[in-house]
Amino acid sequence: MRAPLLVLLLTLPAAAAHGGAGASLPGHSSTAACPQGVGCARTAGPPSHAFADPEWGTWECERGYERTGARCALIAVPVHGHLTDFGFGRGWECDPGFSDEAARCVPVRPPPNAIATYAAFGPGWVCRRGFRVRGAECIAVAVPAHGYLTAAGDQWSCDRGFFPRDESCEPVLLPQNAHLDDSGHAWECDPGYERAHSGCVQPVIPVHAYATFDGAAGSWRCQRGYRDSAGACAPVVVPPHAFLSASGDGWRCERGFNANGSTCVAVQPPAHAHLDALGHGWACNSGYLEEQGRCQANGA
Repeated sequence: MRAPLLVLLLTLPAAAAHGGAGASLPGHSSTAACPQGVGCARTAGPPSHAFADPEWGTWECERGYERTGARCALIAVPVHGHLTDFGFGRGWECDPGFSDEAARCVPVRPPPNAIATYAAFGPGWVCRRGFRVRGAECIAVAVPAHGYLTAAGDQWSCDRGFFPRDESCEPVLLPQNAHLDDSGHAWECDPGYERAHSGCVQPVIPVHAYATFDGAAGSWRCQRGYRDSAGACAPVVVPPHAFLSASGDGWRCERGFNANGSTCVAVQPPAHAHLDALGHGWACNSGYLEEQGRCQANGA
């Protein structure tokens, strides 16, 4: 009873050898991946010079080709041009030292007093130091007397002690008791003096005041406990239950009091209330709610 099974096992390799790739086991077919009774249609692959993108279920053209309808067309790169890696645009740009003119790459010809930059953008040239761009040419920067070229090389600035006026550098005229400011193109008053019109004068410091030495008009300040009143320093009148403010020229009420005109009046919390966190109002105790200026038991 075992002989037919042995014969079957011995003949399977031979059958596969004669059938080649199309051979299959009994009861099986080469289209076993397809459900029974359903045909398997072959999916069209990407066109020539393209590769499939399984993530998006589409295809993309190879480098050097661009998508044109349902095919990939060769990108026409002009002489002295090269392919780019950008996913937009026409796919090419001119080599350094060449510029795009009507889809052709022509040599950059810098004007006099300019040098080529070999950049892939812009005109492809910059003016030499001491020249600036005007249209398609480089013109000399006219540096006036007492001026110098800036670091950029296409502008000028005045020396220290001079200021620009139109196309020249004029000297800064220092009044008495003044000096050049940090910019070097203007002046400011010395400490202990203040600006008055076109000069520097000593400020008139009232009693109970001190000079601030900031060079501005009215460069003085009242001492702590005094306030500025029409150019004089008047004492700050601190009412009972108050103290001088941080600035020293005013007052604030103590905790538990509120300002009322020029006095401090006590905060009067109702029954079952206490001073709030700021100390100038009140809040109901826990278990009480405010109602018409009073504290009522919660749920009463």
